[in-house]
Amino acid sequence: MATFRGMVKGNRKAATRNGSKKSGINVTAQSWGGSVQIRMYEKNGEIMCEITAGEGSQPYPKGTIIYNGSLNNLLRSDKDVESI
Repeated sequence: MATFRGMVKGNRKAATRNGSKKSGINVTAQSWGGSVQIRMYEKNGEIMCEITAGEGSQPYPKGTIIYNGSLNNLLRSDKDVESI
């Protein structure tokens, strides 16, 4: 069973991909104006999350890391995403 699952939906049917504890998963959304990448992986039994944003349609891993930490801390954060 997959530890991670990613989904994308555009003007066609949704497509999904799975990631294991070993591989993690990388998801990227790009436009001419910018891109956002999310990498999820497991470290010492904890789910970690790295969120990166960049100008233009830069491929992963270029850009500025706007969050790098545990998914639990991100979900429990009382901060707005803009202030992370």
